[in-house]
Amino acid sequence: MTDSDPKALVLASFEAANGKDIDALMSFFSDEILIRGPGGRKTEGKDAVRAQFETHMAAYPDFHTQVLRQFVDGEHVITECRESSVHAGDVTLVTGETVAPTGKRVVLEVLYVDRVVDGEIVESTAYFDRHAFLQQIGQTQ
Repeated sequence: MTDSDPKALVLASFEAANGKDIDALMSFFSDEILIRGPGGRKTEGKDAVRAQFETHMAAYPDFHTQVLRQFVDGEHVITECRESSVHAGDVTLVTGETVAPTGKRVVLEVLYVDRVVDGEIVESTAYFDRHAFLQQIGQTQ
């Protein structure tokens, strides 16, 4: 995927994810993509990232990301989102524990920081309240 506008490229990646189009979504990432998340979660390489997204889409088949705001600073795009879904499939926590589907709705405020180089996302870091997530799927009080 090549696009000279990093903000538009990142926005289009969220639209592909919302459309459950894994091939379109993967077209926005470099082969060496690095994804980071809370709790030290790190996924490297396009094949591993694809597997992570496929697992996420199976666990949360109705997920939707609402982009609230975006800001650009050079090659970095900061996106504030609200994500909503029903926990309908197994999810593996950063601890390695697997949580069976709960049927509970999960709503999270998420901040993404994406780094775009030569028309591809090369790094993506998600920040969200992991405790709120665990509460919503019934893993903590």
